[in-house]
Amino acid sequence: KAHKLPFEPPHIPDSLLELIKRDDPAAANYSSGDDTNPFLDKRILVLAGKDDKNVPWSASKNFVENLNVGAAGVKEVIIEPGVGHDYSPAMVRETARFLWQQALLSG
Repeated sequence: KAHKLPFEPPHIPDSLLELIKRDDPAAANYSSGDDTNPFLDKRILVLAGKDDKNVPWSASKNFVENLNVGAAGVKEVIIEPGVGHDYSPAMVRETARFLWQQALLSG
C-alpha cells in the first residue's frame, strides 16, 4: 500500500495469490474456536517495537488481538516502547524466557 502497488497481477502473480489463500495461516479462520483454526493450542510469543516504521504495530494489531489460541494455548504480546524494527536485548531475554517456560519446562 505504501508504494501504491496493487496486490494483484502483474505485481503479484496469480500463483502466489492462490498459495497465500491456500496456505497462509493468517488467511485462515484464526479467531474461531474450532479445528479450522491452525493456531488453536499453540504457544505464541509476539514481539514488536512500538516505534517500528517498517512494520508498524498497527499492521498486526487486529490480527494478534483476534488470534484465538484456545484454552490450552498461550499467547503473549510484548510491544516494546522506544524500539523500531529491531530485535532488542529485552526481546532476546523475553524469547529465552518464553522458550524456557513454554518449551523446556512444560514440554
